[in-house]
Amino acid sequence: MLEGLEVPRAVGDLLFLFPALKEVGRSRVDASIERLAEAGLVRRVGNRLWELTESGSRWLDEQAEWQIRVAEVVESTARGPMLTGTLDRGVVKVGDWFHNGVGNTGRVVAVDRFDPDSRSVSIGFEGAAGLSAPGVLRRWTPLAGDVDEAVLSPPAWDADMFGEDLLLDGSLPDISARFAQGRSWQDVHSLLARSGLRWEIWRGSAQLSELPPLDEVFAGDGDRYVLKTWVGPVQFNAHYWVREELDFDVEIGALAERSRFECVVAFMDWLASIAGAGARLAHEGMTGAVVRVSTPVATSDEVVVRDRLRLAELRNPMFGTYRDVVAPRWRLDESNIDAWLERHHDPDVVTSVLCHVHLWDEIEFTSDEVVLGRVAATIAEGWRAALAAQFPGRAFEVGVAGEPEEHGPTVWASAVAPHQPARRPRSA
Repeated sequence: MLEGLEVPRAVGDLLFLFPALKEVGRSRVDASIERLAEAGLVRRVGNRLWELTESGSRWLDEQAEWQIRVAEVVESTARGPMLTGTLDRGVVKVGDWFHNGVGNTGRVVAVDRFDPDSRSVSIGFEGAAGLSAPGVLRRWTPLAGDVDEAVLSPPAWDADMFGEDLLLDGSLPDISARFAQGRSWQDVHSLLARSGLRWEIWRGSAQLSELPPLDEVFAGDGDRYVLKTWVGPVQFNAHYWVREELDFDVEIGALAERSRFECVVAFMDWLASIAGAGARLAHEGMTGAVVRVSTPVATSDEVVVRDRLRLAELRNPMFGTYRDVVAPRWRLDESNIDAWLERHHDPDVVTSVLCHVHLWDEIEFTSDEVVLGRVAATIAEGWRAALAAQFPGRAFEVGVAGEPEEHGPTVWASAVAPHQPARRPRSA
């Protein structure tokens, strides 16, 4: 519609038109403006001054969010990397940044060819070292991606960090936090029920089907009840010693591995957020021997705490099996698997259907597809290690897909029979 014109947006959504090419001419400008006005995208506010309408503003946003379906990527010795493909939507300009849905980014340095009829396009670019196979590119605006990625990365750890603690403790160390005013065990119960974490509640040797009322728990000896919670492979046991303070035990060996340490840190941060006070991990019976402390965050940052807890679970997953179908524990629903097997009769196919996670469905802190693509890569690494360790007799392929677009980066795993390619996931 714009016939080669670039249409920038100025302050106040006032629209100025000027040539993107050297010789466009006033008549071409006037004709393009009239076509925009006929389409209801702009309205006149002065002699040569036009204003975007509400629908025009939406349309302009759509032009900025371009998408290229890549057909071929080549390396030119004279000009560097180039690609050809189909422009599904929008307008590509030199200087635009883009991403490929799985964490790789690049910048357009040349637009060599565009056919408006076929929508075929050829561009030169820089960056995107991981861009080698055909896929989909989308325009990307660099924001605080490095900061966001750091926030969602696993905590720092090295093999010597807790060496003395591992030797010192012969019992289960305690994670404890004294509830701030207005906080209680009820907050622990309520948030645990909505967290997606696996948990069990026991009274003596009997497992209960739901979390009991706290008045019932503390009516007698609270130690009769044990609340078991898992983050990934790490188990935490809560004892109801007193109303005013939460208390969870954890194996000291959880500090000896980077992956398990992430689960401990995420759970402690979450408990501190619930209690509204610092959560301490200390050697049992040695109140002065504090191993580490988590401090509560501002209410506005609690979304980060929840996301880090979910990521600890995703990066360090426990898989289960039912009727030879493998799935993450949180997706191991027997009735659902029965229904899928009625349709496909092949456990490997159903495994491929259930083993996926959409990052936009899981992470609240950011929707930046580049950050989520890089986070997805760390989740995929954890899935490869977990599947290999938990099912040594079976073969799996794990990857990250940038599509479907509405779900953001997607981690997928497929059961692979010998000499057969991996199956991409379907929506469960």
